Parts: sequence; C-alpha cells; structure tokens
Amino acid sequence: MAHQSTHHIPPVGHYVGVFLALMVFTVLTVVVAAFDLGALNTVVALLVAGAKAFMVMYIFMELRHAPPLTRLSAMSGIVFLAIMLIMIGQDYAARHYMPYPTNWGKTLPNSPDAPPPAATPPPAHH
Repeated sequence: MAHQSTHHIPPVGHYVGVFLALMVFTVLTVVVAAFDLGALNTVVALLVAGAKAFMVMYIFMELRHAPPLTRLSAMSGIVFLAIMLIMIGQDYAARHYMPYPTNWGKTLPNSPDAPPPAATPPPAHH
C-alpha cells in the first residue's frame, strides 16, 4: 500500500508573485522614506514591514496549509510583538511630560568631563 502525501507543493508562479510583491513593497518603503510624513513615517514603515512579513509567513512558511496549532503559535508571536510595540510607543509618547533635571547639561564634580579644580594659593606664614 502506497503512502499518500498530504504536503502541498505550490506552483512556481506563487513564489514569483510573492517575490515581485516583496520588491514592490521594498520600493514603496524607499519612496515613502523620501517624504516627510511627520509621525506617520514610522506608522507607514511598520505597515509595509508587516505586510511583507505576512506574505513571507503565509506563502514561504506555508502557514496557509499549516495545522491550526502552528497558525496559533505564529499569531501569538505577532500579537505579543504588537503589544510590545504599543507599550514602547506609549512610553515614548509620555517622555515629553517628564521635567528636565535642574542640573541638565552640567557636569558632575568628579566626572571625567569636569574641569580641573582651581589652584589654591599656599597658606600664608605669619
């Protein structure tokens, strides 16, 4: 009795299509980086990178034909990455509310950048 393989072999056209789409997204990333979109530069770059990562995972890693547990583990990594990026963004956004220290820009007395101490005159003899 012959063993039936259930492994899906995609046609070469899928790989060529994904390669071309990845090249288009790479060109889009370079073009968008040339424009000043303000705070949207990072958002657009992350969206394009996310689209490229999705294509690599879905096509090249064959998550579309993977068992549900494999899909769940891949998605959980993406969810935790999103949570981490959101928390980093919130931390970065809250930084401008913190007051600057009172000695901002001044060197500490014992730091290597501190100027040498002034020479004191020798004590006078009476």
